[in-house]
Amino acid sequence: MQLIAAYLVANIAFALMQTLLAYFLTYQLDMEDQVPLVMGLLLVTIGLFLFPWKIVSEHWNKGPAYALGLGIAGLAVASTFLLPHGPTLWIYPIVVVAGIGLSAQWIFPWAMVPDVVEYDQLQTGEHRGGCTMACGGLPSS
Repeated sequence: MQLIAAYLVANIAFALMQTLLAYFLTYQLDMEDQVPLVMGLLLVTIGLFLFPWKIVSEHWNKGPAYALGLGIAGLAVASTFLLPHGPTLWIYPIVVVAGIGLSAQWIFPWAMVPDVVEYDQLQTGEHRGGCTMACGGLPSS
């Protein structure tokens, strides 16, 4: 449940950030014509940093590495409050740093699912990975 909650909160934050980015660029930074470029830069950065985060997941504990990624993204997003009202080139490095952090969201929760299944087995003595209908099996027809 903790993993689901963390994943849900992070995904909602990502969706809100992506949605509000166009608004922020248009009305705060007066850079409406740059919206596609900035959004593309964010998504390309996320894609490029999937591989480094996968390597990190092989060497670090996944929970702290996931928190590090989300912390990096959070600091990048928070730094937008320091931007001036009007066009600025600072949005580009901020978006790159945010993309580096946000790419952790696409690696760590999925890498943690098998750990959760194994932990549950240690706690309950039952292997419930892939259970359907609360482990009661499929409903009879």
